[in-house]
Amino acid sequence: MDELVHLAKSIDLPEKEAKPALELRTFEEAVDVDWVRSRHLGINAVPTFLIDNQAVVRAQPYEVLEEFLRNCGAQKRKNPDES
Repeated sequence: MDELVHLAKSIDLPEKEAKPALELRTFEEAVDVDWVRSRHLGINAVPTFLIDNQAVVRAQPYEVLEEFLRNCGAQKRKNPDES
């Protein structure tokens, strides 16, 4: 558990909140629901990006994710600060 608390601190989550949540298993039900849903969808690796039955599995270069999103119909947002 110390490693998980250390990991939480490394991403700026307060130790005084992370440690009790881990000890009390505060999010156990939500995690279990996610596991069941992931198995149902056939997800067995992290990270997995899933859109419309298309998936990119495991860590991939930025270009692979960009192409995946483009192929799924995503459009680049326009920056409101640009003219």
